[in-house]
Amino acid sequence: ISTNIISEIQELNDERGYMESSHTAAHSIVFKYAQNFANKYKVILEDFRDKQIKETFTLYEKIIDDANYDNDICQPLVSFMKQKLDKIRETIISNTDIIIDEIYDNNNNPKQINTANPHYLHELFKKMMEQDSSHASDDGAAHEIYNKIRAYLKVARKQVCEESVKRLRRAIPLYVSKEIEKLIETSTIELSKIVSEPHKRAKKRQNLEDHVECMEIAIKLIDDIMNDQI
Repeated sequence: ISTNIISEIQELNDERGYMESSHTAAHSIVFKYAQNFANKYKVILEDFRDKQIKETFTLYEKIIDDANYDNDICQPLVSFMKQKLDKIRETIISNTDIIIDEIYDNNNNPKQINTANPHYLHELFKKMMEQDSSHASDDGAAHEIYNKIRAYLKVARKQVCEESVKRLRRAIPLYVSKEIEKLIETSTIELSKIVSEPHKRAKKRQNLEDHVECMEIAIKLIDDIMNDQI
């Protein structure tokens, strides 16, 4: 057992008199360590979120950039798709900020220091106490709180991992897949409004069509003349 933690618990007791109430002592000191735990895993979750977003959107952006688009005609479509991706990314960042804050608050708010599985927590604490031969010593009360801290953090770590995986998976890869499917299913009519022929090219095409029309008229006149002479 870490003597530093035991000493710190005893110092907190001397400073604040937590041992007057076993429940108050346990809750207050457990919260202190739970808060430290929350500060650490919040950074980990934010880093994980940022990495997932970067990898996911780098893939989709590469697919768009690698496609053989006509730069003049389809560039508006490329811009449209990238704008949609940017909007999806912004939504994900906003949603995951809320998720991470909520998971963080589970151990950063003294009112949230609890578990949905108190039976497991109690059994874990009981087992730790049985294995701790020092709980019957003069600093036994500190050892009791120490084991409550260990038991709580073990349960909290499991809960944080499970909740984080489920919620961030739903908020990032599953959400992106759903939104990409919507983008793919965009109607042809809507896309035709986005893909437009550049003005310069359209003017050139119209001139060519006019020339072709003039040539067709000329050919017809020549055919008429030749037929009259036969």
